[in-house]
Amino acid sequence: MDKVKIILVGESSVGKTSIITQYLYKKFSPDEIKSTTSCDKWEKEIKLENDKIIKCEIWDTAGQEKFRAVNKIFMKNTKIAILVYDTTNKETFVQLKYWYNTTNEINTNFDVIFGIVANKSDLFELRQVTINEGKDFAKNYCNNSLFFETSALDYDSINSVFYDLCECYDKREEEKKKILEKGENKEEILKIKENEEYEENRKNSMSLKSLEKKKKDVVEGEIIKVKINL
Repeated sequence: MDKVKIILVGESSVGKTSIITQYLYKKFSPDEIKSTTSCDKWEKEIKLENDKIIKCEIWDTAGQEKFRAVNKIFMKNTKIAILVYDTTNKETFVQLKYWYNTTNEINTNFDVIFGIVANKSDLFELRQVTINEGKDFAKNYCNNSLFFETSALDYDSINSVFYDLCECYDKREEEKKKILEKGENKEEILKIKENEEYEENRKNSMSLKSLEKKKKDVVEGEIIKVKINL
């Protein structure tokens, strides 16, 4: 059974805790939820279509700026990062760049799968961020990360976030295993980046210059590890 660390990050009051509560308990109780002041963790198992079980460690983080230094400690070893913003608050969307960049800086192996979540989508009349703005951010800034519109009132929309991201994680891990079974064939590793199935959702956070250097290292015969992306 694979154990996967999933972390929800974003500004305060975007609905991270409400999302987790709906996902775990299928309920929405805003009056019972208080602002997160540290970091809380839950566990839940997900069964994928291939019958594989993923054991998820779901971490809820504090969104207030004064807790950002503490959050960095809990961001380490993240496999899936869910970046949440409030569709009725433009500033929470603007701040996603900070959360994306910080998560990548802490997890320097560039091995994190990102999901961009536009929460409170049920509040149509108060919307300040369009669907296209969210999609463009996921595609162009976050390197083709998955994008979701959710409401903490709607279990199905929340469930899709966790399930789809775990599916992406599983596909990537399976591809890694195939490459290792071939003896870490470096040519095959580079070809993965050209595979259309993974190109749609890949999150290549390495610069072009860094990628070219790794290609050169492969040619020269140095054994390196190249990130495999969705």
